[in-house]
Amino acid sequence: MWKYHPLFVKIVLVVNGGGCEVTGYLLGILGFICFYIFDVFSMHNRKRLKYVFLLFGLTMLGVGSVLAFGGEPSFSLHVGVRILFAILTILFLFLLYYSVVMEVGKNTYQYNNVPKLVTSGTYALSRHPGVLWLFGFYFALGLTFESIGLLIASFVFTVVNVVYVYLQERFIFIHIFKEYPTYQQQTPFILPNRKSFRTFIDNIQMEERNT
Repeated sequence: MWKYHPLFVKIVLVVNGGGCEVTGYLLGILGFICFYIFDVFSMHNRKRLKYVFLLFGLTMLGVGSVLAFGGEPSFSLHVGVRILFAILTILFLFLLYYSVVMEVGKNTYQYNNVPKLVTSGTYALSRHPGVLWLFGFYFALGLTFESIGLLIASFVFTVVNVVYVYLQERFIFIHIFKEYPTYQQQTPFILPNRKSFRTFIDNIQMEERNT
């Protein structure tokens, strides 16, 4: 039976055993709460306070990730598989940095800038591509380091992240960007579809023609 599979048993032990992994999940959740407070202060133009909570959020998520790792391998994979997922970890981390920092950070959250809605680049694929990149990062990282704690974190943090971006849309973005309802109608929430892929490719081709 699947419920007696060694890997499943280890997952149950991690969840039921408490310890540093569960503490890591809770710190990660607190980190996302800080990110939401950061958005609230951004909406009200509280420039110093918002960056304080951004720092708190990043710190909690980082410490939570270290604790979720657990320190010891939980299962064994072939070294070639681990190398593949290590490459994917770097790729997803770059995509996360690109979407959240380079695309949005330069237009929406700059210290002395009027917020600007980003609808091009990876934000033509979906309204929250960072949710996909964060899940991919933690999932690939968990397989790279053979850590059940990180694999669980990939799902825990993704669920919390989905709630976070829903609250962003419901209470933040709709009040900051008057064009956001149109963007919601044109672009999927998280998972890209055929139309959004087409728009993404068309934008790339247009940029190439303009350069």
